[in-house]
Amino acid sequence: MSSIHADQIQYDGYGRVGVFTAIKRDGSAFRVRANNYGPSGVVGPLRTDPSDPGTQIRDAVAVVGGDSVAILKRDGTVWTAGYTNERGELGRTDGAYYGQVQGLSNIVKIAAGGYHRLALTQNGEIWTWGFNSHGQLGDGTTENRFSPVRVLTASATGENATELNAVDDIAAHGDYSIALKKGKVLSWGSNRWYQIGHSGSSLAIEIEALQSFY
Repeated sequence: MSSIHADQIQYDGYGRVGVFTAIKRDGSAFRVRANNYGPSGVVGPLRTDPSDPGTQIRDAVAVVGGDSVAILKRDGTVWTAGYTNERGELGRTDGAYYGQVQGLSNIVKIAAGGYHRLALTQNGEIWTWGFNSHGQLGDGTTENRFSPVRVLTASATGENATELNAVDDIAAHGDYSIALKKGKVLSWGSNRWYQIGHSGSSLAIEIEALQSFY
């Protein structure tokens, strides 16, 4: 395996394949695959055009995703790269391998589930796109989204849905998502393995069992 001197390591594991992203101080990023069921090693640098070595990305601060990736840049914009967009993973419909996700600015963090993505703004809004079979986008539907939509929240009964604001942190995995808001934990999506603390929802719902911890 080739060696990389990285300043930051990010990991996205889904299924049998784990993908590391090594980000260097200049913002260049390298994908590294760790796979117990096949070849491991450096996949290569992230480029705007995979066939052109001169198009390496140099201003990334975070990279998430598997075959299709989301890239947070230093200016707070989000870009995506990949050949697969069947479920909306790229957050755009221009057909290009690499491009900017429109409508997003002042983004401070991104997260990736299996085939969906989250973006957190500086003022605490969550935008999301991609696969939505179990309501993991949190927009109150199970429709796939090919452009960003806001995450909504509601009471445990699903009443009075409103846009989720003032969020401090986000996370995602598989077909569910989680948010931290002022010490409270909210979750949405699939609860197949009891991973989200309630019966499952397409809206962000507070995990009541954690209330005694804050």
